[in-house]
Amino acid sequence: MDAVKIYLAMGGYAVYVWPSYALFAVVVVGLLISSLRGAHRREAELDRLRSSRRDQNGRANTAAGQEDE
Repeated sequence: MDAVKIYLAMGGYAVYVWPSYALFAVVVVGLLISSLRGAHRREAELDRLRSSRRDQNGRANTAAGQEDE
């Protein structure tokens, strides 16, 4: 048990080390969440653009007397 206390004390630098680890973890989790939200937004925008392009192509093909394949 003393070995764990010594390790957690980090040679007297625990006051600096553990908050640094915590800050690192918060930043990494924040970046992960931000990246996932951005990816979902881009996917939704891409789906919307593909849908509008299909609509435009469908109307143009129908107006020209062609059917969608």
